[in-house]
Amino acid sequence: MDLNSLEQQAHAFYLNLMSQTKSVGIDLTFYSPDHLCYRVKTMDQYHLAKEFLSQTNELLTEAEIRGRPIATFRLRTPIQFGEHDISLIELPAPQPQKPYRLGFEHVEYVINEPFEILRERYPSLQGRFEIRNNPYNPEMVLPLQDISLKFHYSSLDQVIEVEESPRWKKQIVIFDLDGTLIDSLPQIELVNRRLLQSLGVSSQQLMQAEFPTNFPDLLKKFNLSHLDHESFAQQWGFEMFKAPCRLVEGVSDLLAEINQLGIPMVVWTARDQTSALETLRKLEIDRYFKRVLGFKTKYSKPELAGIRFLTEGRPAELISFVGDSATDWTAARNFGCQFFWAKDVLSSSEGRRQFVEKLTVDHAFVTR
Repeated sequence: MDLNSLEQQAHAFYLNLMSQTKSVGIDLTFYSPDHLCYRVKTMDQYHLAKEFLSQTNELLTEAEIRGRPIATFRLRTPIQFGEHDISLIELPAPQPQKPYRLGFEHVEYVINEPFEILRERYPSLQGRFEIRNNPYNPEMVLPLQDISLKFHYSSLDQVIEVEESPRWKKQIVIFDLDGTLIDSLPQIELVNRRLLQSLGVSSQQLMQAEFPTNFPDLLKKFNLSHLDHESFAQQWGFEMFKAPCRLVEGVSDLLAEINQLGIPMVVWTARDQTSALETLRKLEIDRYFKRVLGFKTKYSKPELAGIRFLTEGRPAELISFVGDSATDWTAARNFGCQFFWAKDVLSSSEGRRQFVEKLTVDHAFVTR
């Protein structure tokens, strides 16, 4: 093995991948490859490949996974992969009694949406995609001829960093948006009434009405289920973005403290993605959040695919969910993660202090 040989093999693998993905109708143009996997047949080949790659590249980790070592390298000189450069190579030792071909076996792309949404774009391939909910590193795999294509939520070096962190740093916090991070409940009621009235709902129906906290139930309550839910969500979000809003008192301090601890945070909201992102930017707290997931018809609260995407495969005991609605509570209960009512966390400095203290305790939370 030498560097020229490795680059030539990567180029041949790339051409093969493009040919096979084109034949099944998958367009990878808008995705960036994260890393390549190089397979070996024997332990002797593993040790030789590891020695070669170690000479001029950085060994990020060598960990035992499913009974055999897997080494990951950051290349000093990235490999050209079509229009992209790849600097990470995964080198797994062979598992006993499993046959392998020598060379590049799969490439992994990082995506910023639930696997289920990507899978639905290719209905003819529904039965071929495999979703594997591995801890810290869930993946969706499309087996091809002698090679495979994989999708992940996080880059491999990020996964390694999480896996090697102390247990309390493996945690993640999910925040709801409206009524939790931002004081917007009066505006929500006004926007609900205005939009529903424009759609023919009478003032009498709206009088004293209680509004469900998710769009499918809201439209169903007023006999509007026939409307396109995502279009309604976008219109609703546009109206909400125009309305004044402010942070709940103490939110900025809480987010800054959790961020300083190095614990990642995400937002899961019932409103549309665009207005959620713009509102976070407007209030200057978007920098704190690793991911934001807004309304998607099949993957909104309390659907578990949303939590799996946001938390990147973390086990339930490492997830804390802060919200203000029964929908938030239901999502946390269904997944098995710990739920905190926003009013208990954010109503006082003592509530915020106790919440941060829970995050820094180096043990698993009790699943409720």
